[in-house]
Amino acid sequence: MVKTYLLGEIDPALFSACLIAGLVGIVFILLLGTKLRDPSSAESPIAWSWSYLWNDNLKRILLSVLTVIISLRFMTELFGWELTVWKGFVVGVGWDSIALLIKQKTNLLDTKTKPEDGN
Repeated sequence: MVKTYLLGEIDPALFSACLIAGLVGIVFILLLGTKLRDPSSAESPIAWSWSYLWNDNLKRILLSVLTVIISLRFMTELFGWELTVWKGFVVGVGWDSIALLIKQKTNLLDTKTKPEDGN
């Protein structure tokens, strides 16, 4: 009964495999995005670190994971597509690419608070 509310008609093992593939897709784009950083910037460390990567992209990671879960859950019902591990990976890559673009163009997903200008 609970499975029907949470996953609909999707097999839990398949959903888990697709979710893991989606998370791999998120990490893939996250690591590719590290090449876009400017090491000479005052806001970026010179030496690359995992802790800076996770802390700087926390909102982006959480948003991407949430959208992947929702997309995988409702993909079969909304679009009539069969859920596969490859589609899970593509959904993860797609959503995190959108989140990367939003983070680059706006400050919506920026974890650093910018000081307000008093003028």
